[in-house]
Amino acid sequence: MGRSATNIGKALLEDESIETYVLLCIDTWLGGLEHWIRDDFRQMMGIVYGRPIVYEQFLANIIANNLTDHVIPYSTTSLLGARFLLEKKLFPQIIYLDSAHLQGETYLELELYWTLLQTGGILIGDDWSWKAVRCDVLRFIDSNKLNVTVLSNTWFIKKTKNNA
Repeated sequence: MGRSATNIGKALLEDESIETYVLLCIDTWLGGLEHWIRDDFRQMMGIVYGRPIVYEQFLANIIANNLTDHVIPYSTTSLLGARFLLEKKLFPQIIYLDSAHLQGETYLELELYWTLLQTGGILIGDDWSWKAVRCDVLRFIDSNKLNVTVLSNTWFIKKTKNNA
């Protein structure tokens, strides 16, 4: 758990042109519906006393990679996370959206986080192979006249002055 945050955190740490950074990770760490209904996914969560231990594994990975000064977990829903950023007037340059896998939820998250993304920023997501994610991303770019770049299972949308 935390592979994306670890990879991004390490890449930013190695980039000498970036003096300081904070990677805010907004997640419930409770898993999605698929994690609760599919046996193979449920086992991956390591449920103890009725709760997944995904958060604890995430923290262990961040600590093991010496990223505790740069990667900050914020355990909440994506909706509350977006409202928090808006309330605090925090507008990220890069947003990595590890979205829900249910039709319509990814679209809602895209709408929320697109408004927070700075012009010139990049919205990144994964799970392109999931039909619900792919359909919502395509619907979002179509309704907003945007372009998406897809590399393997990861997608990118750049926010320019023309599409802000």
